[in-house]
Amino acid sequence: TGPLDVPPLLGATACENAPPAAASLRLGLKGPSKAIVGACAGGSMAIADAAELIRSGRCGIVLAGGTQAPMPASLMAAYRNLRVLSPDQRALPFDLRRRGFTFASGAGAMVLESLDHARERGARPLATLLGSASNNDAADIARPSGEGAVSCMRQALDDARVDPTDIVAINAHGTGTHLNDIVEARAIAEVFGTPGPPVTSSKGVLGHTSAAAGVLEAIAVVLGFAHGVVPPTAIDAEPDPALPIDVVWDRPRPVAPGPVLSTSFGLGGVNCSLVLAPPR
Repeated sequence: TGPLDVPPLLGATACENAPPAAASLRLGLKGPSKAIVGACAGGSMAIADAAELIRSGRCGIVLAGGTQAPMPASLMAAYRNLRVLSPDQRALPFDLRRRGFTFASGAGAMVLESLDHARERGARPLATLLGSASNNDAADIARPSGEGAVSCMRQALDDARVDPTDIVAINAHGTGTHLNDIVEARAIAEVFGTPGPPVTSSKGVLGHTSAAAGVLEAIAVVLGFAHGVVPPTAIDAEPDPALPIDVVWDRPRPVAPGPVLSTSFGLGGVNCSLVLAPPR
């Protein structure tokens, strides 16, 4: 093989904007088309960015999503050397036995639109995005500070115009690493008190889908609205008594309709929080 054997469109399909470009081409979407790169918070940031496009009046409807392909061996080795990968491939967020996260491939997308646009096309809203926020710890590329998470959650609540006591549940980042779960649990307790609202982590079932995680977890929140429950983190649980939060274990927990906070934190210190509610 030689240079002439390289597919001429490899460069185009390897660009960061290949997924949104493919969606635009496939669906004939001619509005803003871009990739939001935010590590493990990228999917949530895409949803928040889509909402801003609608709020500004630039768009009536936006497709927001996230996708994660399999990790190459070199990156898997790097994460293994960083000691954040589960050695037995078990995802155990907030569990006493947690030893790291488990990578997974996946993709998800949500359609966001203004209420007027939804009514015009006869759509039935499934949820309302009340508010969002994004910031950076500006402290360490790999170790979460906790302060950034606290600030991000509070900013999202302010943007949504809801009080901490209004939140009926939290879909946490919950990676299953020893440090993240401690820092995140303490941040949640600082914002919401103890024990606070029920907390779950979708990564206990889905694994860590990185760039797609925020979208898939937001979808899990919307499905929870439809069924009136918070899904469990795991069904084989050994709760960590050192964590000052109320984690949902074993089976879905019924909750009254109300706003739910979905949090995503990523490498580089990035944080993003979404406040979703049942449709008005």
